[in-house]
Amino acid sequence: MLISDAFGLGLFLIVGIQIAEDAGKSATVALIMGVITGVAGGALRDLLCGEIPVIFRRSELYASAALIGGMVYLGLGQFEVPSDVAAILGAGMTIFLRLAALKWRWHLPVMAMKKVPD
Repeated sequence: MLISDAFGLGLFLIVGIQIAEDAGKSATVALIMGVITGVAGGALRDLLCGEIPVIFRRSELYASAALIGGMVYLGLGQFEVPSDVAAILGAGMTIFLRLAALKWRWHLPVMAMKKVPD
C-alpha cells in the first residue's frame, strides 16, 4: 500500500500544480496547492482506512518529497522543457524520494524537547 501511495503522491502533486497553473496562479501558490493536493489525498485515504495518516507519523519524508518533486517540475518549466517531460520527471522525483525513504528509512530530523523546570 505504501508503494502505491508513493505513486499517488507524485501524480496528485503534479495534477494539483497543473490545475493551479491553469487557474493563473503564481508558481509559489501552484507549488503549495500541489503539495496540499498530494498530501491531503494520502491523509484522507489513511483516515478512511482507520489509520493514522502518514504525514502525522514520526518524521516521515512525505511532504518534503512532494515539495522537491514539485520544485523539479516547476524548475524544468522555467527552462522550457515540455510540460509532459517535466511532469514525468517531477512526479518521478517525488516517487523516487518517497520509495527511497521507505527502503532506507530516511527521516527528517526530530527536535528534542527539554522539560522546562517549574
